[in-house]
Amino acid sequence: MVAKKLKSTDVKTKGVGDYADGDGLWLRVLKSGRRSWTFQYAQGAKRRKMAIGEYPAMSLSDARTEALRLRSMVAQGKDPRAASDAAPILADAVEEYMDKEVSQLSVSSQKSYGIFLRNELVARYGHLNLSAFTDHHLATMMDEIQGSGRGATASGTFRVTRRFLNWAMRTRRYIDRNPAEMVAEPKPPKARDRVLSDEEIGAILTDGLDASEGADLVRLLFLTACRLNEVAHMRWQDVDLNSGLWTVPDTKNGTTHLVPLSDEALTLLKTLKGRAQGEYVISGSGGARPYSGFSKLKARVDEKSGVTGWRFHDIRRTCATVLRREGVNRDTVKAILNHTASDVTAIYDRYDLLEEKRSALILLGNILITKDAESSYKPLSPLLISAS
Repeated sequence: MVAKKLKSTDVKTKGVGDYADGDGLWLRVLKSGRRSWTFQYAQGAKRRKMAIGEYPAMSLSDARTEALRLRSMVAQGKDPRAASDAAPILADAVEEYMDKEVSQLSVSSQKSYGIFLRNELVARYGHLNLSAFTDHHLATMMDEIQGSGRGATASGTFRVTRRFLNWAMRTRRYIDRNPAEMVAEPKPPKARDRVLSDEEIGAILTDGLDASEGADLVRLLFLTACRLNEVAHMRWQDVDLNSGLWTVPDTKNGTTHLVPLSDEALTLLKTLKGRAQGEYVISGSGGARPYSGFSKLKARVDEKSGVTGWRFHDIRRTCATVLRREGVNRDTVKAILNHTASDVTAIYDRYDLLEEKRSALILLGNILITKDAESSYKPLSPLLISAS
């Protein structure tokens, strides 16, 4: 009996179940509402099935075209899953790509590729077999990065991941198609100038944070003025609690960044050290992997504090604005933010303003925990204590 062809409206409206379209193509509808395409075929005496895409990223027409391509392979005696079965885990494929392809690029490009692929892609899906990585995984990763307010990181991660997957498909034949072809590229972010007010800072620090790992991440963002990804990937091996210094090895501009730690930051880190289990300081997995639940964290902070319309990256701009308002000179603030000068003098000027940065961050810590007649900030210290 010939399977009845699906209609475009069927794909949108069918309830939970599996629906044949013919030529081995099936539509699967899950309880979650997720709709995906699978291809079923016979390989010798075995019946096999493989996922080929998600709806609506892959339309009915596109799914039929792909099913016909795969059916043609079967007719020629080829197994469509043969290349996928031989694929390595994603983390290993990324390292092979870095070694064979990215190593030919400039040092700065190698740094960027490593940050996007290792810190974003591998951190989430490195354990998957490369053939199991789908457009749904990629779209979810993009949503998480954009939801955390890191528009530039989302754009860069997508472009680099697309190139990596294209290499895996065309050069190594690990996969039969590039999942990035079915995911819309994030739009480049517009420049932002959002600065949190004194009242908003107070609401976030006192009402918006609890005793979770994510809340500790937000506290450290305020106390160090570092980037979200840098704090999320902070490792104990890079933190010297005795000298009060954090060495950030993997920064956006490719330089090692020294961050002096204020008393408030040290108090928090010593508390976290007392219950540390793994490599990473802030982690939702007992220190085994860096923290990555940014979207859910942001939603919790917004709900608890009542402050909306801001992003985690705005904390850096806010800290810089507070310090400038308190009289800290621009060069010191640039050093705290790890913004490198672009002129020729910068090549010869290696003075890192370490003591100036330390004084400024101590001032920032004092401002965040002080409440007096001239400050509308609410105390941070009770939150540091509650995190113990």
